[in-house]
Amino acid sequence: MRQERAYRRGTVAGLSLGEVFILLSFVLVLAVLLISIDFRRESTPESGEPTDANSITPPDPELIQTLVAERDVARDERDWAVDLVRQLESQISELEEQLRKSNVDVANAIESLKLQDSEIRKLEAELKSTIQQRDSANEDAQRLQDRISAFGEGDQDDDAFANLIDENERLKEALARAEEQIEERVSKSEKGSNPPCWYERVPAEGGSGTREKAIYALDLRVTDSEIMFGNRGLPSGEAEGSDNRIRSFAAEAEMLGLPSMPYGVWLTHAEASSELKKLADAGNASDVRIYPCKFFAKVWDQTGTGPESKENWRRIKENVIERFVLIYVVKDDPWPH
Repeated sequence: MRQERAYRRGTVAGLSLGEVFILLSFVLVLAVLLISIDFRRESTPESGEPTDANSITPPDPELIQTLVAERDVARDERDWAVDLVRQLESQISELEEQLRKSNVDVANAIESLKLQDSEIRKLEAELKSTIQQRDSANEDAQRLQDRISAFGEGDQDDDAFANLIDENERLKEALARAEEQIEERVSKSEKGSNPPCWYERVPAEGGSGTREKAIYALDLRVTDSEIMFGNRGLPSGEAEGSDNRIRSFAAEAEMLGLPSMPYGVWLTHAEASSELKKLADAGNASDVRIYPCKFFAKVWDQTGTGPESKENWRRIKENVIERFVLIYVVKDDPWPH
């Protein structure tokens, strides 16, 4: 009995530890094998269908066509949106340029009104001074006439009498000059600022009275780097009697050398400025009217459309052309020469 109890020590259910580990290992291997078999069954198609690439179902052709059409529509809409953005950018740029020009025009108009007001005040002062001189000359002439009449009532000193007659003639001449100056200053005050040298009378806006419509002296074709003159021919008509220096517009054009100007050839800015300056000098010096005046020209802007070209046009317009003549910029009509 004692030997049997000693033998059973270190056993489990009558089995040694080694035998127990062998049984456990067998059970674990069997469990892993069963799990592997179940996994393979789940991954294998039940119907036995092949799993190669040929078994893939091809896409629906109508669906492909629909997707391609939607892609093309999306591309067209994208291109349209890009073009629209570019057009809007161009329109914004043009509006900004128009706004800048409008601001410049407003500033020039304000400055012109200031100058015109200053000129009117100056003319009023000159007119008042001339009228005072005329009135003073009238008084002197009246006193002189009284003295001449007094000579007839008594003894006459021939030398003194002759001096009185000469002085009377000088006073008459001074009166005549004063009347001419008054008429000239009145005419200037009525013309306002920058009146046209050549003009025709047309009905005023609103049907009240008339106004002077400028007759253009020449045409100008402007590119980024050059200017061309266009010949408009000799102007017809003549200025009104009080404005005229006894010359028709055609005769004045001949005098100014308009027929011999370099028409139809490209000129540098310096060459064009030199020719236009002749007209400006003649107008400012009152060579054609009895008052300073401006010649007018039509301008065709054929510079580029980019920002640099627009800046070139602004510089040419302000620094080369408008320094000498007043202009009207033609929008749609083609160059006629």
